[in-house]
Amino acid sequence: MEKKTINSIVKTGMTLSMLYLVWTGMGRGRANWEYHTIAGVSMIGFSLWHYNLYNPFAHKN
Repeated sequence: MEKKTINSIVKTGMTLSMLYLVWTGMGRGRANWEYHTIAGVSMIGFSLWHYNLYNPFAHKN
């Protein structure tokens, strides 16, 4: 895939996980708490992926 397509997928994933994180954060009950945790983990994953797309690790000798 092209880099532009991958960037689009990552940004969409970050946006959707952020929306889901906010939505589950406003809810009540045990089920929302579990979904909120899953949404938080996915947000962290998409954020790390996004970071690595724009700032790849540089290996210095």
